[in-house]
Amino acid sequence: MKKAIRVISGLASILMMVIIFMFSNQVGVESQHTSDTALKIFQNVPLLNWVFTIIPIRKVAHMFVFFMLGLNTTLFMSTFDKIILGPFIAVLYAIFDETHQLFVSSRSGSPIDVLIDSTGIIISFFLVYFGTKILGKDK
Repeated sequence: MKKAIRVISGLASILMMVIIFMFSNQVGVESQHTSDTALKIFQNVPLLNWVFTIIPIRKVAHMFVFFMLGLNTTLFMSTFDKIILGPFIAVLYAIFDETHQLFVSSRSGSPIDVLIDSTGIIISFFLVYFGTKILGKDK
């Protein structure tokens, strides 16, 4: 079971990093179009429509994709009994992501976005950490 989690979460971590890189590599106009398209899709879902009126969709997307990255890196590292390294790797990738955006036309990197990304990562870490404690799989 541990080996299966290691393989799946390792591959999912790499996949999330590729997806994040692809989104970050979009020029400003493409990125805005992606956000607008997502907003049109979600505006018919009452709860999500309400959320996106309070929090811009880009910030929710940041938190979600880095939650997923944090979840997978934490699961991957937990199979090596190094659970704390998972969120550390994900935060380093968040810093890399924002730095990368400095070099993309009409995009910018933001320390605030790193904090938003890190919030998603921290939430995923605590879910994995306490989930393993509750399920008794930390032994």
